[in-house]
Amino acid sequence: MKKPYKQNNFSKIKNINKVRGNFHRRYSFFGINLSVKNKEKINFYKRSKEEIKNKKYLENKAILDELKKYRENKEYILTVFITTYNHKTNIRKAIESVLNQCTKYDYLIKILDDCSTDGTTEICLEYAKAYPEKIQLIIMKKNTNLKHLSAFYKTINTKYFAVLDGDDYWCSDIKIETGIDFLEQNPQYVIWAHDTLFKNHITGKEYSYVHGHLGRRKINLPISFNNQVYLHLSARIHRNVIDWNKEYIANRKRDIFIYYAIMDKGPVYYYDKIMSVYNFTGYGIFSKWSNIESYYSTKYSYYSINKYLNFRNDKYFTMYANSKKLVVLKRLFGKRIGWLIWIILLRYQYFFDLCIDKYNNLKKIERGHNQFDKKELEQINNIARLQV
Repeated sequence: MKKPYKQNNFSKIKNINKVRGNFHRRYSFFGINLSVKNKEKINFYKRSKEEIKNKKYLENKAILDELKKYRENKEYILTVFITTYNHKTNIRKAIESVLNQCTKYDYLIKILDDCSTDGTTEICLEYAKAYPEKIQLIIMKKNTNLKHLSAFYKTINTKYFAVLDGDDYWCSDIKIETGIDFLEQNPQYVIWAHDTLFKNHITGKEYSYVHGHLGRRKINLPISFNNQVYLHLSARIHRNVIDWNKEYIANRKRDIFIYYAIMDKGPVYYYDKIMSVYNFTGYGIFSKWSNIESYYSTKYSYYSINKYLNFRNDKYFTMYANSKKLVVLKRLFGKRIGWLIWIILLRYQYFFDLCIDKYNNLKKIERGHNQFDKKELEQINNIARLQV
């Protein structure tokens, strides 16, 4: 008969992030000490942790549901999405930079908290209570890895929208006023954008995103696929010209995809002043990639977006791919097959340059630029239905 274990035989591992099983049971045989995971204790610990998490989530949701009444029957011209996950040190600055806008236009701030664990949620809740008529806080029950943003693009019912990462911020209090004034007076433009201060926290340097980081001395207006320059996410105000439920429901709506998809509808205006700050920390999802991974992600994004836009702007994407091999392949096999062969060759070119784990990351990068599968689409629809 198996002897019952003693509670005092359990020892908690100090580094719980490194060791998945937090509790072990100790044995001693002929002077040899053994440590074995205790499944009962681990499962009890996980259930307790999950119950506390669910209780806190329901408490916050009840508070947020009560705050909805302050936004009833209010009309906004602009939706500002602030996406955040564990941005405790920067989220206040991001929120306040939007709240402090001097403008005659009514705007709604939607803070999308992707199940933060470092206290970011509590800070966001504090602002949601203080400004219930201006802030809508959505707290995810589980981390979605940015799927929640795709879900909430479907809920945009304002004429314009902007997106701000929780570790970046606006540094001008007239950004909304300047941008929407221009878009209201010039309906042919689909995006208004400005320059950004690029803060590289790895090197300690600060410089203009457009003139320094991208190295563009002069921007010819209007910006289109004929003279395109990529403008940072924090710098843009977009006209809501996309039917999210039909045209782009299945696509992973990353900032680069949104930029080109909307540009396909019309020209972009560039305002040559710094009005936002981009913090490059090296700890973000994309900023911690290696040079090869970043390079491959950029090239694959060109292929993915070019393909989705039915190669209408193939000349632009081919120019920025900057590959003679691609040009030759297109002449031999045509646009679609030529691009596909080039991407496959590019991927396997790095097979011997990267370790297996890093090489597998290239496949993850490809997945990040492609469409959602059926299961992911169901998750996105549930997020939008349950949270709004």
